[in-house]
Amino acid sequence: MRYLFALLLSLCILLTGAVASTATVPSFETRLHQLLDRTRDVVDYLISHDYLIERIDVDLVMAGRNYISFHQFYDFYNHQIIGIGEAGVIKLDGYILDSEGNSLVYDDEDDAVPVLLFAPTTTGEHRLQFHWAETADGYPEDHLGYVAIVYALQHRE
Repeated sequence: MRYLFALLLSLCILLTGAVASTATVPSFETRLHQLLDRTRDVVDYLISHDYLIERIDVDLVMAGRNYISFHQFYDFYNHQIIGIGEAGVIKLDGYILDSEGNSLVYDDEDDAVPVLLFAPTTTGEHRLQFHWAETADGYPEDHLGYVAIVYALQHRE
């Protein structure tokens, strides 16, 4: 009986700890609003540096997984692609890959905002990949969170 009580007590502590560790995760609505505020700051910065905003993607990505898209890059333009992770994202890596999967440009610094600068010599489609590499403390390993990708371009003289 004593062992059963200890086992039940341990189970309760584990369950309470699991609930307490995820209780700090803000709601989807709060996280989306925070991400959109951060995205607005990035857009304001790009516009102030004469970039045109081509598009903005917002998507849900699972921790440890990739966001993948394909994008048309134009010669005679400087492209700046910026990934922005929500509060639960500690490290987000970004890559522009050629048709064979070789990395042309990457940012794998220890932050949640990879900046990819690309000035292609020919127009063509390339693969973009953003990898959610590290999650904040208190967020579960299988956390589903928001990522925004801002696509901007600037005419090259």
